Amino acid sequence: MALLCRQAWPGNVRQLRNLIDRIGVLAEDLLIDLAQLQPFLSQEQPVLEDLSGLAESLLQLEGEDKLAAAEQLLIEHALQVCAGNKTAAAQLLGVNRKVIERRLKLREDKHLEVERCLEKGRALVASANFREALPLLQKGLAVASEMYERKDIWHLQFELHRLLGVSFRSIEGWLSLTCRRRCRGDPVAEISLPQPDFS
Repeated sequence: MALLCRQAWPGNVRQLRNLIDRIGVLAEDLLIDLAQLQPFLSQEQPVLEDLSGLAESLLQLEGEDKLAAAEQLLIEHALQVCAGNKTAAAQLLGVNRKVIERRLKLREDKHLEVERCLEKGRALVASANFREALPLLQKGLAVASEMYERKDIWHLQFELHRLLGVSFRSIEGWLSLTCRRRCRGDPVAEISLPQPDFS
């Protein structure tokens, strides 16, 4: 109790309540002693430089939306710490369980959208409809780039890029400068392909 009294509480009652909630979720015994309390208190006093380093590390995350990537990283870590228990992970993060469920559902929906774009694009490439495949493949890559880079999406991105390369090669030819630039992702090579006429 003396250790808790000496502790700096810049977040006041809210910070203390969060500490008690986390201990309640993660403690292994009913009786909380100094050994179990110490790791939580050391986390409660981050040094300003540590926060700056943490922020810098978060800015280095993959993907364009760093805030979404950081949020996803926190959710995944909380779920890992809580052995997949969504309620405990939500308490650890200080949010409602529904927030965790909505974020996970959104991630799953995006994953399914990438898979749908890939399958439809693959079918169009297989039937030699390369121009029609381009928008679908590019949409799949755009949705995938919004997701925090996870290993389960990498193989989908690879296949989307591969099919894009096949499509550009078939439309422009391998020796075309436009195709080589597009396959490298060179922004200078942005081209406007004629849209198919469905009338």
